[in-house]
Amino acid sequence: MRIKYSLLSAILLIFSFGLLCQSVSVDYGSISNNILKENSAKIIECGVKVQYKSKKNMNEIYQNIFTNVSSSYVIVSKEIEPSYFDITFKKDNIAYEIFASVENNITMVSATSIATDNKNEIDTLKKQLEKVLYDDSMDVQYFSYVKGKIITDSIKNNIELTERALVKYGGAADVETIKLNSGFTGVARLKDNTAVNYAISENDKGTYLIIGTPIIFITY
Repeated sequence: MRIKYSLLSAILLIFSFGLLCQSVSVDYGSISNNILKENSAKIIECGVKVQYKSKKNMNEIYQNIFTNVSSSYVIVSKEIEPSYFDITFKKDNIAYEIFASVENNITMVSATSIATDNKNEIDTLKKQLEKVLYDDSMDVQYFSYVKGKIITDSIKNNIELTERALVKYGGAADVETIKLNSGFTGVARLKDNTAVNYAISENDKGTYLIIGTPIIFITY
């Protein structure tokens, strides 16, 4: 299911404004794993996104990326224009996409890494994406999510389990839940002020729980 982010994005971005650059003092990986466990959800996917600005030109960034990409990676697609490039490549069960564009002599970069696996690999994916950063990288922001498939007779029951787990494992406060056509989405704030976005959605293939911080950056 794809969500149009008009109303939801405004709520999430207001909720998480000012929190993106804070250091995380809680174990987000452990919290998300426990929330999935409480919902009897099996991890099927996780992902990390980093976006930043740089004064380095686009060609330097392009060369840096391929210096740090092993020959074992398979390029799926590559589009290069004077004002931007968009590259996707894969290795084993991990897919990467790196997009860069230039505006007012500033290069804006967005890099994502998504693993389809049955374990939480957020820390590993983040370390891999750090290779595209420079010492002069500006406005660096990280986003991450973990997705699990659950077996349940009631989405409402999973919402209650998720809300209780956020409080139990993350000391969450200010939990807000929004009804969607095929499920629910919500935002919460952990005890260290880290924003968490979660969603439970249902389609013909099953019921899924996604937990992201500070927002879920994929469509669902």
